[in-house]
Amino acid sequence: MPHRTRRRSASIELLNCLYVTVEDTDKKLNWANLLLDTTQSSEGAQRLSHWYCEPLVELVISEAPWLRGDLAYSPQTTILLTEAQEWSKLECWMGTVWMVRPPGTGAITEEDLGYPMLLLFHRRSGAARKLKQWVEQRSQKCGEDIPESFQEICKHAHEAAQRDVP
Repeated sequence: MPHRTRRRSASIELLNCLYVTVEDTDKKLNWANLLLDTTQSSEGAQRLSHWYCEPLVELVISEAPWLRGDLAYSPQTTILLTEAQEWSKLECWMGTVWMVRPPGTGAITEEDLGYPMLLLFHRRSGAARKLKQWVEQRSQKCGEDIPESFQEICKHAHEAAQRDVP
């Protein structure tokens, strides 16, 4: 096992043991970046406790103006979470992606997120409402409009989930 991988594994295990909350840290931006970096790694996506998913979303919302470019989206995280059927993690990851780096602002396209969101909405009935709430909170914090592409994908994925399409 390479040294870097062992170090990342130890860091993930330490995080999983600490159970640090958003309120426990004075440096929310640093904490947000640490969780973003960890979640974006394949090992982090798989092994970081689901307990950190919603705190990551809270941090993304609270640190909204300062996190604009801190997500280098890789579909690997989305694929890993979808294949593992980690629906609560995927819900938070989709929210994070939409808030930090919405499709059309870089390498992410709407097609990258459409199918995973369809699966998510099919498996978790409240996911569309929750994602929309998070994106609205972030938009208010930043003074930005909600991306039209987000509203469109939510609408189509929610309709398809209602029709019971896997």
